Amino acid sequence: MFHLKQAFKRFSGPSTKKGSSLLKYSLRNTFGMSNYLQYFNSLQDFPYVFNNKKTVIPPIKELDVHEFHTLQQLNDMLDEPQHCFREGFSLAYTTLLKMIRDHDLTGIGQVCNTDLKQDLHEEMSEAVFKDIGFKIENENSSLLSAIDIDIIDFNFHISGGMGRGTNSEMNSRCHVYISEDFDMGSQVSIDLEVMVKYITNYKLNAFINKDPEICLIPDSEARDKEIHYVTYETNVSKLELNFWNFLAIRRYANLKYLDDAEWRITDIDGRFGGYRK
Repeated sequence: MFHLKQAFKRFSGPSTKKGSSLLKYSLRNTFGMSNYLQYFNSLQDFPYVFNNKKTVIPPIKELDVHEFHTLQQLNDMLDEPQHCFREGFSLAYTTLLKMIRDHDLTGIGQVCNTDLKQDLHEEMSEAVFKDIGFKIENENSSLLSAIDIDIIDFNFHISGGMGRGTNSEMNSRCHVYISEDFDMGSQVSIDLEVMVKYITNYKLNAFINKDPEICLIPDSEARDKEIHYVTYETNVSKLELNFWNFLAIRRYANLKYLDDAEWRITDIDGRFGGYRK
């Protein structure tokens, strides 16, 4: 987990060694510069979508008036100095990419939920098996454009006496999981998920370890901006469940606890449909 107000660990660059000229010639002769992308087919199932310039996202339901107000509140927090949301979400995105580049499974386990951590672990292991490495484009370059950020959707999860496997009530953005024997007056846990849209040329690229000059994204596209979607989750609060609290939760007015919230990444580029399983 991480706080948006806290600075993230700085990472060193990737350590890759170029192969001999004979090996380079052999690789390029084997794959051919016109069809070498086939070597990266194993990345098609990677949670992070490489070279993504499309605006395709998981379907988002229409907002009612209360939901629109809440989404506006969340986006206002991006630039309010007491929240540091824009800086925090920017740093969360760049740090996640550094962890993937460095195969930092420990760090990934600290900032991602269990499902996403396991998925990344499996796909990163497959990349190692295929002798594929990762690097970040425009990391230390004046060519890095500003990271444009928007919060484009959100969900509330209210849990009491049961997990999320079964829900007793659900509307468009308020999912309620209350067991039948759960008593009014007991505490419920309220989690908030937000989907953040990033437009930036700070992005991951893949290369062949034995010949780092062979990359998934060619030099001609290395400076291009990409679009990525990351979903974050935090516990908003624990409240005593009563009729009036329940109405307030459904109207999504419960954002005052976000300043010191600990966030966890639950989805990247719609891997799980935009939200956690």
